[in-house]
Amino acid sequence: MVTLSAYLNDNELFNAIEAIEPFPFLVGEADNYSLIASMNYGQRKVLDVYSEKNVSEIAKYMVLMFKPKWELYLEMEELKFNLDEVKNIDETIADTEARNSSKNDTNKTASFNETELIDEGGMESISNDDVNRDKTRLLTETKISPIVKYRMLQETSKTSILERVIKDVVQELTLPIY
Repeated sequence: MVTLSAYLNDNELFNAIEAIEPFPFLVGEADNYSLIASMNYGQRKVLDVYSEKNVSEIAKYMVLMFKPKWELYLEMEELKFNLDEVKNIDETIADTEARNSSKNDTNKTASFNETELIDEGGMESISNDDVNRDKTRLLTETKISPIVKYRMLQETSKTSILERVIKDVVQELTLPIY
C-alpha cells in the first residue's frame, strides 16, 4: 500500500477534480489542497482499489460522490453572510389618457297630421376626462459568480470548507488507521 503523501506527489488529484468540476473553492487552490492533505494525512495508506486506478477516474468518482455535499458546504457558508444574488431594474411607466365626449339628446314630437317633427325638450352634455398616471418601479439585478461569492467569504468559512473537502477525499481514499 502506498501512503497518501506519495500518492498525492505522483498524482494531481485535486487538479483533476478541478478540471472536471471547477468548484469555487478549488479554482487556483488545488495544489494547496494537495499540500494540506499530504501534511495532515500523509501517513495514511491509500486503499489498493484507488492506487491502481487512473487519477482522472478517481477524480470523476469523487465529483460524482461529493458534488452535492460540497455545493451544500458552500451554500451553508454563503447563507451565514447573506451573499444572495440581487436584482435591480429601473422602469418608468407613463400612462396618459384623455377622453373627450360630447352628447346631445333632443326629444322630438309631432302634431296630429303633421309630417314635421318639432323639438319638445332635450339635454346636452359635454365631458372631458384627462387622466395622467406615472408609475416608477425599481428592480435590482446583480448576479454574483460562485467564485466571487467564495472570495467574499471570511477566511474562517473558507478554511472550514477546505477542511471538510479534504477530509471527505481523505476518508474515501485511505484507511482510517496508519
